[in-house]
Amino acid sequence: MSCCTWSTTEKQSLLGNHSYGGDYVQTDKESDEPKYQPICPSYRLLVCTIAFGVGCCGFGSQALVGASLLLMTRQNNDVSVHATRLPSNTQPLSEIQSTNGSTFSTSLYDEDEWHYDWDKSTKGWLASSYFAGYYLMQIPAGWLTGRCGGYRLILTSGAVNVLCQALSVWIPRYGPHAFAALLFVSGLANACTFPALFAVTAKWCPPNESSRLMTLVNLGDGIGIGIVYLISMGTSRIQLIGGWPFNFISIIGMQTTFLLLWATLVSNLPEDNKFVKRSEVNYIKKYFPNTTNQRKRIPWRKILTYPPVYAIAASLYGADFIIYSMVTTFPEYLASVRHMSTSLTSMLSGLPCLLCPITSYLASQIVDTLGEKRIVATITTRKISDVIAKPVAGLFLLISSLLPEDYVVSSSVLYATSGILLFAFQGCSWPANMAEMAPYHAGEVFVIAQAVSMTGPFMAPPIFAALTLHNSAGEWQLCFGITFAVLVLTSLLYVTFASSKKADWDEESTELN
Repeated sequence: MSCCTWSTTEKQSLLGNHSYGGDYVQTDKESDEPKYQPICPSYRLLVCTIAFGVGCCGFGSQALVGASLLLMTRQNNDVSVHATRLPSNTQPLSEIQSTNGSTFSTSLYDEDEWHYDWDKSTKGWLASSYFAGYYLMQIPAGWLTGRCGGYRLILTSGAVNVLCQALSVWIPRYGPHAFAALLFVSGLANACTFPALFAVTAKWCPPNESSRLMTLVNLGDGIGIGIVYLISMGTSRIQLIGGWPFNFISIIGMQTTFLLLWATLVSNLPEDNKFVKRSEVNYIKKYFPNTTNQRKRIPWRKILTYPPVYAIAASLYGADFIIYSMVTTFPEYLASVRHMSTSLTSMLSGLPCLLCPITSYLASQIVDTLGEKRIVATITTRKISDVIAKPVAGLFLLISSLLPEDYVVSSSVLYATSGILLFAFQGCSWPANMAEMAPYHAGEVFVIAQAVSMTGPFMAPPIFAALTLHNSAGEWQLCFGITFAVLVLTSLLYVTFASSKKADWDEESTELN
């Protein structure tokens, strides 16, 4: 590839009104076909990595609901149990001496302002209040993505979410209803994150790299959840302001960092970025020649009547159902039936998420290799990934619940394996499929799919709470059985109706004045 100096006229002729950053590199004279640009290192990989960080904070904010509620209530605080084991004739003490001679204040453990007497039902509708806001904002989030662009919407929704996390440290002391209102607003803001994220990254991901790049973007859900539970393991031991506020403080720091990176290094389109090399822009534009920042009229009717959109919705429904159940509800099972401590519960819940970078990378490499070498059709790889991520993972989860209560190690291994399979293969399923089917309208397709899928996570916490009033093993086995049935049904719908063929309506938008 030879290099030369381009005149202003030649640049405008080739690039139109767009301004490219980086060096201008001339393609071979024998062919106008842009040469392949390695995925590593590349600027599109950097963009998807930053998108991963943004998504990690978004899903981490969701995981905070379950992880923090577990630590905010007195009945689930491991240390408070020991603090109340005093003889009935003991006078109230402001300090207790530990076995090593040090003293600590009892106000940090039991009768303190940082823990709340919320029963199981209250925690159930508190978790649902977040998902109510998240669910109601789905279609408006799609409209805002098309109206404002994904780049700006990420910054706006992220700023609102950071504010909500900061207020979450103080608002609960005004009662569960005030906290529920704040969670509702946080859900509204966070609902805008993911359609905007997919709308931007879909235009940076060539189809032959969609499994790897979209898996990286989608890794945010697993890593975000894992980080929150890892943080919870530490904050459960902190003897200061209840410990749990540090969950929110940590997420605030992470989200602020990635929002600054997003604002500085990312753009809606590759050609608008002043840092990316023109050779890479040419390579990406080969697959997306008609991208534009002009506001467009979205073909909602054609999108809403296209069956593969609902195949993605079915797959996303199953993924959301099991993920949010593992985040908000199943930790209660590990604590009450398997009698695990808060720290061990957090570790087991977060382990599959923390391992998902390795497992997801291996899965995406296998899937992309099978597709590139035409060993298996692309859509077949998507369907196989979906079956592994849902029915197979759900089967491991169900078996873990059927083991006797004293089979703690075996049950824990099966439980963790279920999560590992889920997070390893789901990125190769509906996210990559969506980027292939509708790269120009990935954000709109996502919000439609999410509007359908969020009915499950919205309803699951209170339903499971109602089914497990006595926290018996049989009650929880019923919950795991329902989860497995949901995963089988949604995967069956996806396998039946999914398509990786680019939709005819994807480029039919007309520009608005």
